[in-house]
Amino acid sequence: MLQVADKQARQKELQAMLEEARFEYQDRHQRLMQTQQDLNNRRNIVNDLKTKISKARYESDQANNILIQLQNRRQVLENMMKTAICSSTRCAFRNAGKKLFIWRLWSCQ
Repeated sequence: MLQVADKQARQKELQAMLEEARFEYQDRHQRLMQTQQDLNNRRNIVNDLKTKISKARYESDQANNILIQLQNRRQVLENMMKTAICSSTRCAFRNAGKKLFIWRLWSCQ
């Protein structure tokens, strides 16, 4: 009878340990699943941010290219104006009474 009581007590002890192990396993499994979900969410956020950064860099490069084109165009136009002004004499005529005054608008440097 002592053996049967010891056997039942041991069985109850093992059953309690098994339940505790199951609870701990389920808790850790649930935390693992939650951690994996959080990791996936953060990866998605990172991928979205990478896409936004890539798009912003592309737009920035486009804007810089347009700026360079406009600066080049301005420089060409300024050079054209300088050569046109210096190569021909542009004068303005103004009639003041009977005399004709010629004023030079631009000076070549």
